Amino acid sequence: MGCAPNDDTGKAEPSSQSTEWPPPQAKRSKQENAEFSTRQLETLEREMPDLARSMGAKTLDTLREKTCQATTPYEKRPLLTEVQGVVYVEVRDEDVARKVGASLRAQAEKQGWTTRPEEQWGSGNVTMYQGSRPDLELTLTLAYEDSGNNPRLTLYASAPCLRMPEGHKMTVSRLDPMAHAFVEEGGITHAVPDAQPGRAPLPESTQTPAPTGPEGVTAREPSDPSAPTPSSTSTKGFLDDAVKRP
Repeated sequence: MGCAPNDDTGKAEPSSQSTEWPPPQAKRSKQENAEFSTRQLETLEREMPDLARSMGAKTLDTLREKTCQATTPYEKRPLLTEVQGVVYVEVRDEDVARKVGASLRAQAEKQGWTTRPEEQWGSGNVTMYQGSRPDLELTLTLAYEDSGNNPRLTLYASAPCLRMPEGHKMTVSRLDPMAHAFVEEGGITHAVPDAQPGRAPLPESTQTPAPTGPEGVTAREPSDPSAPTPSSTSTKGFLDDAVKRP
């Protein structure tokens, strides 16, 4: 999911109906990139739980802003970042994987994602869905992997690398399993306030009835299924309380 970094010489604002893949990047300043990244993560925090439900998942595996230059000195890492979300489930076979892809497609389109034409998904039986939100420069890819044991599907929500202003801090959602604690260089441990250890239950669905996945899916359980779910209306709070990541 690599990408060229955004800078002040980018293209004009992309149309919400753009069919380019990945969506074209608009021209923005570094400060505007920081605000845009917040919007991207807010959108994924709001929409990924029901996308996950449509796959039969019960929790998210990743939802955070991450560095695009992990080998650079620590203080430089937050200056080039991308937003990323990941959900994975195990499936019985390829037939179930295709049903999951159809379920995810229906949910994504209901939420306003634009489905990429299937003939552009690539050859073979690897990609089960691709969609985008051109106005937010976000993409979804559902990838199937069968190594002969426990076939699995992984949903990647991806964004391009953006150049950030000096002093920028990367953010992590409370829905990310590592939100409760992580270690920076020097052994300093940080935590997002009120974050649950491990995988958090999905927030309450924004739909009635809530979306569900097909039979034949095995999902990871929340670390504490009885724990209260993070509020689906406190997205801004997730980001306000977020912390610097290495």
